[in-house]
Amino acid sequence: EEASALWNVADWDADGWHYTAKKYTRSNVSFSKLQEQKMERVALYVLTLDAMNFCFWPTSLFEEEKEKNTKEGGEEEDNPLEYEHLAIALRILAEIDDD
Repeated sequence: EEASALWNVADWDADGWHYTAKKYTRSNVSFSKLQEQKMERVALYVLTLDAMNFCFWPTSLFEEEKEKNTKEGGEEEDNPLEYEHLAIALRILAEIDDD
């Protein structure tokens, strides 16, 4: 069961990008403690994602290079990294410790 299912909230992982702790298991803890740990792990994921989301987007230098390249007849380049790339990478890292 997903930790987010314990709350009456909107489905925030509709696209499958986010960590839900669905596969998180620990055989040496009670069910209620396991649910508590799942919620904590999801909260840590959200806080980390939120903090990193504001740190690694294109700087003004990237925008200047993009504009310069376009003016010189080159193709406009988009930033290859988007929110979902960060969310998925963090999800994968969190899932490594789920077993």
